[in-house]
Amino acid sequence: MSYVRNIQLPSTLASGSFQLSIQDAAGVTLPPQSLSYSRPSYPSGMSLRVTYQAATKRLYINQAGDNIQIRILRQDGAVFVMANPDNPNLSSGVFYGAGPLSGQGIYTRQWDFRQKADGSGGIPQLPIQITGKLDNGVTFDFFWTPTEVTNLVLFEPSSTTPVDPSVKAYNKVLFWDNSIGFHPAVPGIGWPYNWGMAATEASKDYRHRLIDKLRLSNPALQAYALGGENNANGINGLTSGVTVASVPDWEANYDTRSLDSYADAYNVGADLLIFAIGENVDDDGVTGRGFKQKVLDLFARFKAVNPTIQIVIRTPVWNKPTVTGNLIQIAQEQGIPFWTGSALIGDPANFGFDKPAGQTTEPTDGVKAHPNNTGMAKIAEGVYAAIPVKNSTIPPSAGNATRISGGFYESPSLADMFSRAPFVPDQNQLSDWPNATAKILENDQIVLGIHKSIGGSITIIKDKRDGINLVNTYAIGQPSNPDAWDTGRSGDYSIYGTPIGSGDSYYEAGQNTNQTGDDTGYNGVPGGSRYLDRSTITFYQRKNVEGLGLVDYVRTTPKQWSIQNIDTQYVRHAWYYLLGSSYCWTYLIECNRTDSQRTFEGREQEGPFIYTIGNNYQYLVELGTDGTTTQIQKSDFPGGQNDTGIYYTTGNYIGSYNPTSGRGLTLFAPHCSRVRGKQFIGQAGDEYSNSSGYIDIADFKDADSIGKWMVQGFTHVGSNAEFKTWRAAQMIPTLPLKWNFSGGDFQGWASLSGKFQKIGGVSTLFMGEPRKQDGSRGETVFVSPSGSWQVDSLQTLYLNAAIKGLSRLYISWLKPGQTEIQAAQAGQYKEFDVSATDSFQTYTFSMAGSPWNGIISRFQFGIPGANRSGLNGSEYLKPGWINTVNQAPQF
Repeated sequence: MSYVRNIQLPSTLASGSFQLSIQDAAGVTLPPQSLSYSRPSYPSGMSLRVTYQAATKRLYINQAGDNIQIRILRQDGAVFVMANPDNPNLSSGVFYGAGPLSGQGIYTRQWDFRQKADGSGGIPQLPIQITGKLDNGVTFDFFWTPTEVTNLVLFEPSSTTPVDPSVKAYNKVLFWDNSIGFHPAVPGIGWPYNWGMAATEASKDYRHRLIDKLRLSNPALQAYALGGENNANGINGLTSGVTVASVPDWEANYDTRSLDSYADAYNVGADLLIFAIGENVDDDGVTGRGFKQKVLDLFARFKAVNPTIQIVIRTPVWNKPTVTGNLIQIAQEQGIPFWTGSALIGDPANFGFDKPAGQTTEPTDGVKAHPNNTGMAKIAEGVYAAIPVKNSTIPPSAGNATRISGGFYESPSLADMFSRAPFVPDQNQLSDWPNATAKILENDQIVLGIHKSIGGSITIIKDKRDGINLVNTYAIGQPSNPDAWDTGRSGDYSIYGTPIGSGDSYYEAGQNTNQTGDDTGYNGVPGGSRYLDRSTITFYQRKNVEGLGLVDYVRTTPKQWSIQNIDTQYVRHAWYYLLGSSYCWTYLIECNRTDSQRTFEGREQEGPFIYTIGNNYQYLVELGTDGTTTQIQKSDFPGGQNDTGIYYTTGNYIGSYNPTSGRGLTLFAPHCSRVRGKQFIGQAGDEYSNSSGYIDIADFKDADSIGKWMVQGFTHVGSNAEFKTWRAAQMIPTLPLKWNFSGGDFQGWASLSGKFQKIGGVSTLFMGEPRKQDGSRGETVFVSPSGSWQVDSLQTLYLNAAIKGLSRLYISWLKPGQTEIQAAQAGQYKEFDVSATDSFQTYTFSMAGSPWNGIISRFQFGIPGANRSGLNGSEYLKPGWINTVNQAPQF
């Protein structure tokens, strides 16, 4: 007798019964059998998420819900050994407790099972059983065969999962406040602006900071305030009321003003009221004028329209002890959350007004008495902390929480590319994004902002431990006017094609890229042009993605940098989401060029880059295998800048840090080990100064051919040591040493001094073409992406290719920290015979006996000097695939 096994049922089937009919080997149908079924039951609120690294047999488990222990068994019963960071000797079949996890949303516990120090054991790539055990002894099981995945959710939490404490998803907020929230321009007192008094720009007053925080949970949040002039800066101004300054008037006359005057405010139907008053209330008359009852009467009018309105009180930030006491008493008696504004009193750092450059009128003492940027930030933080949690109005939606393996992907299909992005954009919210403002993502560790005035580029990255913005966006003397800021700073992905500039100029519409002497050739900058033309944002969307949280997407058509107001034929797509002390970036680049000036060669990209503040001038990279960092900055400034030059690294990152605090930004790119740093003007400066730092993933890539590529990586906020700890926990694989060029893909490879094009659907490198600058032939080089490959055990390379007109090729390679000259001096070069049959065949290149060892950063194929005579330009190489085993790699 045989038994039926492994019947698959729809994942949506919770339980029930069904009839099973079976045919035996002779085709006879046996009598139907009635069977029952129930899906595995997991504890309420429980979820497991796993990352598995096949090469190292490492399994990383995140858990949400009640405290559990975990046991792992092989389904065939065989015993195996493993380790974790705290215990070098673990065994299968034993329950182990979790370690803490922060910054991962609902996931608060973790396990890290790996190989032992001697390389034995680890989690096998065989069917396993994961058992969870609650504190009460109840167990539950999950059966799984490990495969290379990142953040795969094995099962979701039920609807009873505790609410994420960061979710405060209100629909309409109304500010009942005074000049701290908004003051119209009065130039005569040194206040020519329309936002919260003493903030240097609208985005820095407490209202806009608070709105940005609330919109993390609901991007569609609408904001209201009394006074028609409040329509400025994305807040809906209500025209009812006695005067424009309706709330200050109420503060002075609360005992005589009719509450009917404010009907428009009640009728908004706000579900959140920020009651932030008291500075204009006479502290001595509070008791005699019935202040407390008048406040309760006002609240009753709001509740009559919306009985569930959430009120939050902010007490005065000036010395008003009686008003403060009354408001706290109201809050305590009515159960209203509050934040005590008197926390700002006594610290002069919270008050005053630093007038922007260009303002001639000195601000009066009345202006200076208001909270400055620092004070405004503290008010926003305090009030936000007091606002109660409210379930999200953006339900989590399906997306793609699986990371791009190796950080790079290429496909001719845009739909295929989108399927690998965090989510597919489907609802353009660009019209809801106020001009001259930033969209903010924020968690308990960092803040990230992209700005509408700079093409959706990154203008804000903050470590919440000190609140300093680490991104430099040169304000050109106008910090309060984002539409005047430099378009070439910030953080993004700039794209470079040919012509390469520096005299090899690109021409369009009667202009050329050398017309100002700053010739960068065909160069698309998402921020805009050197003439301060703004690149066009064509799509923006924020979505709450399962497994990732809130994700921002922005699509931009970059401007030509060196030509006035000309769009490139590039499209830059960008996705951003937060991951603890870092954010993940995903850039999808579309090249749609059809112009005749292309030479189809590779060129250094800024992919991606960040202009950092000038104080963070310590640049660190890794050039060895022991994790030791090397400092690469320079101290001289010829022509106003210094340049570290290109470094090939082992760590695939470059960091820009403050040498005093040790903190800063680390740009980590799994797909590329080639980096560059620069320093501009000097070694001091903030987010708006001309002095700045710069870090860049200097990928070398072809941006001439019609096609698309996607890169994904991370920017960490904190020290270099903190970055290394974060990176170790994430287990992020870097670019593997294998490529498949099927379908005409380039797979990140590029050419020097020759065309690399898709001809008839096949990637074709023309190796015998004359070099543009001097006409010599045979100089064309086929250049790999920049990786960090340990090759001691990889002594054979396999090249599948069709080759015409060539009988011999060489391979040369670079190691971390080397220049081309140093590599040549070290003998990193080897020649091989090939067949010019113009048919695809696999060549075996044995690297034994050469200095092909340790870490290899880049390698390239070319024509040996002795084989370059007689070339006529018809010679080519059509790559099929490259691997370290004799088979075409699959992705």
